Amino acid sequence: RFLLFFALSERSRALAGLRVMSCVDTKIPGHFSNGLSPAVHEDEEGLSTDIIELRPDQASWASGKQGATRRKVQAASGCGIEIVGSLAVCVGTGEERARARQYLRWLLDQMGGGGRCLSLDKSVETREDVSVVQLEASERSFLDHEAISAVEHASGTFLFFREPPVSEVYAPGARVLIRRGGRTLTAEVAEVEGSDG
Repeated sequence: RFLLFFALSERSRALAGLRVMSCVDTKIPGHFSNGLSPAVHEDEEGLSTDIIELRPDQASWASGKQGATRRKVQAASGCGIEIVGSLAVCVGTGEERARARQYLRWLLDQMGGGGRCLSLDKSVETREDVSVVQLEASERSFLDHEAISAVEHASGTFLFFREPPVSEVYAPGARVLIRRGGRTLTAEVAEVEGSDG
C-alpha cells in the first residue's frame, strides 16, 4: 500500500512523511532510522533536511513527554523537527535549520539538572531571535518549570535563564540597579578595582 500526502506545501508533505516515519520507527525500532545518515546542509538555503545524530538519552530528552519539548523547539525555531529513532530530523530553510540545531544544542546542554540555566556570552542577547527580560532573584522565584512551560507553549518560544558572570556584571560600561531606602537607581560601572572584578 501507498500512503499519499496531499498538500500544496512541500514543507507540510515533508513533515507529514517524517511524522509517519517517527511513528513507525517507535513501533519497529530502526525501520526507518537505520536507513538515515547524519548530514547537515549548511550551504543549502532553500527547503532541505538536516539529520543530527543523538544518543538515545538525548533523543528522549529532545522529544520530551509526548513530544512536547520537540514541538517547543520546532515552534521557536520555525523549523520542522521530528525524532526518528536516535536522530533529530530538521526540515526547513537554511536559517531555520541553523536555528533548530542551535536550539537543540542549548536544550541538550540543560540535560542533567541545569535548571533552565545556560552559561552563554552576552553577545547572545544581540541575536535577532532573542528578547531579554531582566529579573531579580525574587521575581525569578515565581517562574517554576510549569510556569515557564506554559509561557513557551502559549507563545511558541524557547526560554532559559542566562546567568552573567560577576566579571560581566561589574565590567566598565555595565549598568547595575541599586536599591536603597525604597528607591531604585540605575548606575553605570565606570571603573573596577582588583583583578577578580
